[in-house]
Amino acid sequence: MHITLIDDNKELLEVLTHSLSDTFSVEPFNDPDMGMDFIKSHHTDAILLDLHMPGKDGFQCFEEL
Repeated sequence: MHITLIDDNKELLEVLTHSLSDTFSVEPFNDPDMGMDFIKSHHTDAILLDLHMPGKDGFQCFEEL
């Protein structure tokens, strides 16, 4: 199972990636545009998305998906 993480908080991304990587394949992004590009071109089973990010927030990412 593959999980894509999108969050502007790098420390939280590291913690989540470390915590989930034993069980799942994890792809972390701290830039919403890069994360969205990845999701559009790769399969992912779940997305953990921060709602409050500078630039493109999580609500905009969700609507785009």
